[in-house]
Amino acid sequence: MNALISAAEQARQVRMGCGWALRPDMRVYHVTGQDAASYVQTQTTNDVVTLATGQGHYNALVDRKAHLKAFFSLHRLAADQLCILVEDTQAAPLYDHLEQFHFVEEVTLTPQPDWSVVQIEGPRSAALLTTVFKHALPPLLPLGIAATFWGLVEVQIVARSESGEPGYWVLLPQTKAAAFLAALGHAGADFGGSAMDDAVREQLRIEAGWPRYGVDMNAETQLPETGLEQVAVSYNKGCYLGQEVIARIKTYGVIPKALIGLVFDGDVCPAPGTDITLAGKSVGTVCSGTFSPMLKRPVALAYLRKQHRNPGEVLTFEAHDQNWQATVTRLPFYTGPTPQERAHHLYDEALERFAGPEEAHAIPLLEEAIALDPQLADAYEVLGVILSRLGRIDEAIAVMQQLTTIAPEAPMAHTNLSRFFMLQGDKATAEHHMAEAARLDMLRHSKAVDAAQQAAAKAAQQAQMAEMFKEVIETEDPDDLVANYGLGKIYADQGQYADALPYLRKAVAIDRFYSAAWLQLGKALEQTQALDEARETYRQGITAATQKGDLMPLKEMEQRLMGLGT
Repeated sequence: MNALISAAEQARQVRMGCGWALRPDMRVYHVTGQDAASYVQTQTTNDVVTLATGQGHYNALVDRKAHLKAFFSLHRLAADQLCILVEDTQAAPLYDHLEQFHFVEEVTLTPQPDWSVVQIEGPRSAALLTTVFKHALPPLLPLGIAATFWGLVEVQIVARSESGEPGYWVLLPQTKAAAFLAALGHAGADFGGSAMDDAVREQLRIEAGWPRYGVDMNAETQLPETGLEQVAVSYNKGCYLGQEVIARIKTYGVIPKALIGLVFDGDVCPAPGTDITLAGKSVGTVCSGTFSPMLKRPVALAYLRKQHRNPGEVLTFEAHDQNWQATVTRLPFYTGPTPQERAHHLYDEALERFAGPEEAHAIPLLEEAIALDPQLADAYEVLGVILSRLGRIDEAIAVMQQLTTIAPEAPMAHTNLSRFFMLQGDKATAEHHMAEAARLDMLRHSKAVDAAQQAAAKAAQQAQMAEMFKEVIETEDPDDLVANYGLGKIYADQGQYADALPYLRKAVAIDRFYSAAWLQLGKALEQTQALDEARETYRQGITAATQKGDLMPLKEMEQRLMGLGT
């Protein structure tokens, strides 16, 4: 129990700060040659050829019946070079398959046994790496890859996470791994960090709803049963083995069994492989389980039959001479703030420093915010201004030039660049940027006028549609679903929430599986402060969306219900 508590404390530390671990279970492969992308495209489930250099995604190898043979991340290093990160339990099937089926293609698959993989997780992971590398991280989209340097050692950094928090995986020569881990340990305390052991990583993984091969899935598991098809399948690419089965499952409805979460009462959860039996009939199987530090409850991944995958449903069953009670919940169990939300928090903190006597202390906060959200234009602007006020003009110019690529239509970046170059005595460049700022300002004004005209046209169109819907309801069919939902949605869009309620209530009464109507009704009830009814509306809507398989409204209703303090 002490080890469990220790792991829980460490897991919470990672979610607040950061943690790191060597991953000897990971294998690195390079796929090179002019046909590298097009060949892997034909063999796997995701769209490889559309990846630009520096981008990446999750991908999978399946058999003709869509059984999962390997799940991995793939990253485009160059036009003719891909990098694959895969667990060792799936590495051999993936390597053997890719080696076996290329004939005339110009492609070479090369293991990288001399490379080590170090995993860094947590909201302060970018700040930690910036300190260790002694320079800012290259901007990376999720699953993006970039080469950088740690001292004189060239490394590759991948924006990948198994905890649901921001995370990075560093690929570096095996001979440098111990020294790199030591550097993380030396700097990590300043960022609330520590090394992660296997128990900590397991808790974080399960809380994030991330299945593990060999425990939560295997070669007999169909990819759509795991939920990973949401991140690893392209439905617009060309043919691959197993495509017909995956496409048919997507087209024709909910699969018989699928991975979902269980939150248990008590102190522990059943062992992996435990059968869930209700009324003498097997309805599912428990997989990975752990004590969740964030929920303060035991949780487990489990496969359940479709009739029992309703979030909020309570399952009571007997196994191993013990009674168990668990509440069904969608995965992940825990969702922390997004990188964008964390970046905005850091930006707000930096503004407070900027307004006070500790102006220079805002710089690392802004740099960390930019690492979390490379599109946060306001952070670049404030950072550039602070650097210029400290006399660091070259750095200020570099930041503002980055801003012109992030927000190419923002005049303020050019206004600041004009001022910075003038401080350096470069009048010609300063005038160029001032002219560009004026041009962009005029363009922005023109777009604002166009937007106002479009808003007026949309309002007129909505008024016309509302009259049409009213006529249908009053003179033709009061139970017309489209008219009731449409009129309720228009009123809600216009902020007339009380007027929207009767029509949205009628819509869900007409069709109890209309997920979008449940969502709009819940929002309108929130706005009218009918919070108890809003909670119940979301619960019913979640059930309807689950049964129908409407993922987008389902996720939003779950988030809004959580926000109401259920």
